[in-house]
Amino acid sequence: MRYAVLQEGEDLSALTRRVFRSRSRLAMDDAEQRILKANPRLAKAEGLKPGTLVVVPEVTGVTATEEAVGGAEVATQLLGALREMLGDLGQAITANLDQQEEEAKSTVSLLRSAKLTRLAEKHPALKERLPEAVKTAQGQLNQVKALRAQQKDALAEFEKDFEELRKRFG
Repeated sequence: MRYAVLQEGEDLSALTRRVFRSRSRLAMDDAEQRILKANPRLAKAEGLKPGTLVVVPEVTGVTATEEAVGGAEVATQLLGALREMLGDLGQAITANLDQQEEEAKSTVSLLRSAKLTRLAEKHPALKERLPEAVKTAQGQLNQVKALRAQQKDALAEFEKDFEELRKRFG
């Protein structure tokens, strides 16, 4: 059995033209219907998402192109796409953690500033709440650092698992 991965902006007709070749329009129409029969979810617009794995059936009267690949090849393609997406996700998480860490550091710095300490001396309610606010901000900073460590461990585990899968299929 052969497979293809749906590309950005590709509809069923474009997919059919990419994975099959024939001079006969009738044979290409038949190939399109056979793809649809093998992949009923493609009948709905939401089934046409980029990255969707499509079964490419054997069809008489057309020739499969190199775009229709075997299971091991498509697994390799999907693993590559997965690795890229997870890399992008890791970058987004890192950027978010960087922002949270910077905000927490700024908050701790502000709460420990001499100016705020002097102001707290003049306002008993502020003086009473300031140590708890510092503790809370420091807790947020520690939480961001813990999340960063968890992210690092999770990415290392993913790399290990990815290599294992790559060896199986590649």
